[in-house]
Amino acid sequence: MDRDLKIFDVSYLVHMGSKSNYKSNTIMGLQCGGLIYLMEKVFTHLSRGSSVALAFDSAITSKKETFAEYKATRTRDMSIFVQNQMLLDFCTKMGIPVYKKDGMEADEMIFNIVRTNTVFYPTMDIYCHDADICCNILHDGIRCVGCGGDPLINTENYPYEIFKDTVIPYNSILPYIIIFGKKSNNIAPVRLECFTDNQTIFGDFIAYCKKNYEPSQWSDTQCALSWVLSKSSKLPRNDSKELMRRIKMIYPRKDDTDKYIVPLDCKANLKKDEVVRFLRMFGMKASAMNLGLVSEMNSLLDNSGEDKRIIIGYKNMVESGNLLASANFSIDDWDDEADRKSVFTVDEI
Repeated sequence: MDRDLKIFDVSYLVHMGSKSNYKSNTIMGLQCGGLIYLMEKVFTHLSRGSSVALAFDSAITSKKETFAEYKATRTRDMSIFVQNQMLLDFCTKMGIPVYKKDGMEADEMIFNIVRTNTVFYPTMDIYCHDADICCNILHDGIRCVGCGGDPLINTENYPYEIFKDTVIPYNSILPYIIIFGKKSNNIAPVRLECFTDNQTIFGDFIAYCKKNYEPSQWSDTQCALSWVLSKSSKLPRNDSKELMRRIKMIYPRKDDTDKYIVPLDCKANLKKDEVVRFLRMFGMKASAMNLGLVSEMNSLLDNSGEDKRIIIGYKNMVESGNLLASANFSIDDWDDEADRKSVFTVDEI
């Protein structure tokens, strides 16, 4: 049987769950709707034999060192941040594969997970609706799966589903963002001295990619850098510098691939007692049934006192707000659906 891999952008799922029908889920006053929303999906896929990988954002992104204005307009929500931290802690205890690295964002984790595991998993679903994530649709077996009204994006509908009323040639979302920007990340369209028409720049970029690289390579930093170098004799110094700055910030960074290998049988690696404790703590009876752990939930020794202390600890994090300043990915106004509808267009440039 062919193995399949489900990759989850944790921040995206937690945010979606926290504003959905799950938002009323609380424990001792602590918001946990996003956590439950995500973990129901994770446990469902584990029960069906799929492997899973959870990608986390670092609290602080090093991209701001290159692009100070990056995501500068976003506000933070401590309850989202704490749910992310809870998931990282609990999933680590349960033996569920989690991926996080200081200074790097979830999209970079996903980039490395996909490229490391293509030889092991012919089929991958990426649960996220961030436009940047579509750079990982390398072949017909990889899809970006949205939630709610977000579309499923694959190789067939890629050009038409990323942004509303905007055609994005296959696997060219990163070149597109370099040239036309992305409002939700506070990235404005590029302004170059030697070009007055950004559509011409984008067309030149894509023509170079088609001539020199396979489509699956267009999302690699080397492809973008080669294009800039090929124009170096014609580009003013400031233009080259700005393009290099954008490439460094927008293109995901490759990491040590050995760290991103996802186990072929994630369910077999679960620590059953920790899973049962988690399911009971958050009242996830349906997931317990899917995993065949109902009797274990009933027989596990009462641990409610310790569970209560754990929840109080996380609740205190929310109330004190002492981690808010470092919370890069917990946001109130993030709405990639709105971003799809209000992307910078050629006419606005």
